[in-house]
Amino acid sequence: TFQAFKQEVANVLPCRLSMLPTSRFEWKFENQAQSAPRKKVADNAGYEALLDAVKAKRMTDHVVVWLYTPKPAKDENDWDTGNRDYVEHPFDFEEEAGQSSLSHKGLIRKKAEIELERKYPIGGCPLFPLKRVWHNNKNDTYFELTPLRIKVWATAIAGNTADQSAPPTSIHFADDKKMKIPSSVQRPPPDAPLSAFGDFYRQRQQEQAADAIQAPLPPPGLFPQLQPQFPGLHAPMGFPPPQHGYHPYYPPAYMPPAYTYPVPPYYPAGPQGQPPAAVDPPSTSSSPSVTTTHNVSLAEFCVKYRLSDGDQAKLAALEYQPGNRGVEKLDEREWRDIGKFTKLGWQSFMDAHKKFCKAIKSGNWS
Repeated sequence: TFQAFKQEVANVLPCRLSMLPTSRFEWKFENQAQSAPRKKVADNAGYEALLDAVKAKRMTDHVVVWLYTPKPAKDENDWDTGNRDYVEHPFDFEEEAGQSSLSHKGLIRKKAEIELERKYPIGGCPLFPLKRVWHNNKNDTYFELTPLRIKVWATAIAGNTADQSAPPTSIHFADDKKMKIPSSVQRPPPDAPLSAFGDFYRQRQQEQAADAIQAPLPPPGLFPQLQPQFPGLHAPMGFPPPQHGYHPYYPPAYMPPAYTYPVPPYYPAGPQGQPPAAVDPPSTSSSPSVTTTHNVSLAEFCVKYRLSDGDQAKLAALEYQPGNRGVEKLDEREWRDIGKFTKLGWQSFMDAHKKFCKAIKSGNWS
């Protein structure tokens, strides 16, 4: 019957029977010319005419009938209202048309966008907890992954010109688009992951370097009384001379010299008319001493003494630099709770630390 025919069409789409545009149903045989007119099948009479035409054609040919219909009406009440003809997932013309227009490359790009958002989640970078960020490890820069940058990156992945590890060469990832490092980063709590301590330590180093570059030189003649009393001295005692071999920032062992540092007491010259040898001031817990001037990085130190990457991250959390003897005064709470060291792990590190200090002093480091 025509009623059963309409129900079958509704089941195939699927949609509710009442949403079918039955009055505009048309049909024609598959093997008819493209210019052949379509015939109406909008009521019982039209359906009977269709059946008669099919019966006649079946005598001599295999029959395929094309049914033409506009898109079904959209049901505003698309939730289950208890009606018998309720459809859980009705046909959505806009969705179907949109999917059919997507190219294969477009599907790859869409998938890449989802994977990039999963790989670089919001809050994944401790320095920027409210943003989605990519960290360029090569030059230690950060870029916010805005929706536009995600699309640019995903398009490059679809075109095989980039992968998920690094974005393409683009103006969107140029050096002038990098994020500005926060001017002050709070020390993470003791139970924070080690990666957070690593970011905190690296940020502190960058701030120290910037401060050292911008620090003004002391005005000339600030210590005029030093010249007649100590002809060989050019700066207050207790600080390394300006020509030291450190990186361009003050290491934890030395704070930038204060301009009001007290003048050392005067001592009479010795038999040869030379001032007495300077004595190193005692180190304090707030300003631990460094063995000597050197350019050994934490990574080189760990490789030399076969300390694991995990131990290197723990030492970074403690802000340790090779030769900084302040670690010798850390209590167990600091190296266990903050550094996350076990007792055996800490002892292994201390053995390496002492060997390093001895090697630097004797000039045997290599």
